Amino acid sequence: MNNELSKNIGLDYSEYLGKEVEVDIYRLREPLPEYMNPRMNSRGIVLKYNSKIVGAYIDAGRHDCFACSLDRKSLTDFTNKEWDHWISDYINYNNELEIELSKMEPEDIVKQYYKAMNSHDQKMQFACLTRQNLCNYLAANMDNNLLMNAGYNNVYMDGEQNVKSAKFISLREVSGLGNPKGTVEYAATIEFKFKNEITSNSGKQTRFIILKKESDKSGWRIDSEGTGP
Repeated sequence: MNNELSKNIGLDYSEYLGKEVEVDIYRLREPLPEYMNPRMNSRGIVLKYNSKIVGAYIDAGRHDCFACSLDRKSLTDFTNKEWDHWISDYINYNNELEIELSKMEPEDIVKQYYKAMNSHDQKMQFACLTRQNLCNYLAANMDNNLLMNAGYNNVYMDGEQNVKSAKFISLREVSGLGNPKGTVEYAATIEFKFKNEITSNSGKQTRFIILKKESDKSGWRIDSEGTGP
């Protein structure tokens, strides 16, 4: 997505994928555009290869980095697509794991997610999430002096790396909570055991899971997981 923002000002850095580039991060005095309220703080990101500027965009830094192009345009402004329609062009629908998950019902995705968490299968666990949900890991609780988090386990001190086991107990669908059209929500009862009891105690807990389809081909994925509806 950041390359889309950069392309809008004529700098496509896709040809530098896999190459080592220099990244300069600038704190900007000017706030983010009005349409991004309540997010305000912004950073200017400049990419250089052999001292030549090859990419540039604005991001919002800590917690939710994706923002806008240098001319303050959003992804939708210049692609005429919302996130889900845009990201569908970048999904490999022939991938074996993608095919497997696309055939599952929402209940199956939730069960698969906690099964993978219990067995410490991070690849499967995170494959059960929407791409937008996955992108949250890039900047959640991030040090604003960094471009992005180094990995999933750098995000939450009581996150996936602290789960010793997660035994699935039960699942029920909940409704009438005003969720966006096209989403479904479930209350999952899970028996957790944590390596260290930091923000949660071990034992039975309820997690509220919202799922949606990023596209008809990709099937259902988990868009959010919380401790309350």
